Amino acid sequence: MPIPEKLKRFLIGNSALSFSTPIIQMTLLWLIYKEIQNPLLFIPIASARPISQVLISPLAGYVSDKFDRRKANFILGIFARLSSLTVVIFLIFHSILFIIFFFILRVIFSMFSVMIGSVAFYQIVPREMQKQAIFINRIVYESSEIAGTISWYFLLSYLGVFTAILGLIISMIGGIIFYTFQMGGGHENVSLSSGFKLFKEKNVLRLTTFGTASIQGAIWMIVSYAPALIIIYHGTSLIYDISQVIFSLSFIIGSWIMKRFKSVLKIITYTLPIYFSIFILMIIHNPWIVVYGLGAIGIADSIYEIYWLRGMQNGAGEELLGSAIGVDEFVTAISRLSFSLLAGYLYTTVMLLVPFSGLLTMSAVTLWYIKNINILKKISID
Repeated sequence: MPIPEKLKRFLIGNSALSFSTPIIQMTLLWLIYKEIQNPLLFIPIASARPISQVLISPLAGYVSDKFDRRKANFILGIFARLSSLTVVIFLIFHSILFIIFFFILRVIFSMFSVMIGSVAFYQIVPREMQKQAIFINRIVYESSEIAGTISWYFLLSYLGVFTAILGLIISMIGGIIFYTFQMGGGHENVSLSSGFKLFKEKNVLRLTTFGTASIQGAIWMIVSYAPALIIIYHGTSLIYDISQVIFSLSFIIGSWIMKRFKSVLKIITYTLPIYFSIFILMIIHNPWIVVYGLGAIGIADSIYEIYWLRGMQNGAGEELLGSAIGVDEFVTAISRLSFSLLAGYLYTTVMLLVPFSGLLTMSAVTLWYIKNINILKKISID
């Protein structure tokens, strides 16, 4: 089946956005910490993303369904870029409080824009070619992000704070490309409570979200602490660099494997042992276990994604897909934040309890899916 014109434009725009994102993000984070030089003052910067996800995910899902996604995505993207530019200006003038305030605004607007773009991607692609489209998009996204990450070091050496401005220009190009095609949305029968009502009514949504949120929370104990774990295990910056490249590549590999699955039960049977293996091997204190863990997470998450998408679609339909995903992101963000805080405490007290907590969570997820196996059998991924 030929690639739809909308998908081609989406991929081109996404390549520009994916290339620019690490350039902007890494520049701001690096220079903000150099400016602040205080771990306590850096807490709102480090916590901005998960807290924003908890606060705005349901609202972002509502906006995605209620309003024209193309216009909403473009306007929110403009606000995100203006907030980033304002951070750059206050970095030049060394105004710490304004730097923190506008960085948090940037994260909020970016989260809105990203969610709207994600829902649009799932809806501009015909159902029968979504597995192929996810694989192609992974190649574009991950390769562009790797290129941006590698370029950042050299750009920062020559441009300093203005590296972020170059990233914003490239990002704007991606935003303009996104504006050239319809993204859907604009449904009248949508309210702020639509997503929550769906979850109350639809077993398949509760099944998918609670399972996914539990898995994502557990693996977040590794993903969010990867550099710290490598240092704790006496690893080097080179091993950390390798782990990030492996992490990106694993999503491409996992998306390729995902195309071969035709059953939700087989997906769950295949991915759960991978998640289990990560926490079993964490008992071994070796930095390369972190590299394995990130690679395994990328592969398992990529395979699992099509089940998650079909669960959302089966429960919400096309009209309320954004609202359903918004609630799903809300629950997942709470789980990630909770597990992240738990891990931060356990890593400094009884480190062995981290893999134990992960194994306990995976066991609970397994029992959850066994209990609801009849619902899983009804979800088609073709």
